[in-house]
Amino acid sequence: MPQRSVSASVQNTVLQSAFFALSKVLPVEDAIGYMKEKAQKFMKKGKEIVEMNEKAIDAGATAYVKIDVPADWADAVDKTEGRGRRTCKAGQDG
Repeated sequence: MPQRSVSASVQNTVLQSAFFALSKVLPVEDAIGYMKEKAQKFMKKGKEIVEMNEKAIDAGATAYVKIDVPADWADAVDKTEGRGRRTCKAGQDG
């Protein structure tokens, strides 16, 4: 299994905490607490790594912004469909 970069790991952590904060599938405080508990497993990599993960957890749970999308976008049509895309047959490299 390839080693993931720290930035990919932190990015995933941010997305997870944002998911829990927005979805409310668990009480936010519980979800964040569980995530920070799990972040402790990185202590063998150093306190800085754990702190970085905890900051990412907090940021994901609080730093999101709402973006209003116009209702007419629900009926948007992709006018570029078929242009500039390369297709290949099954079994061929693209």
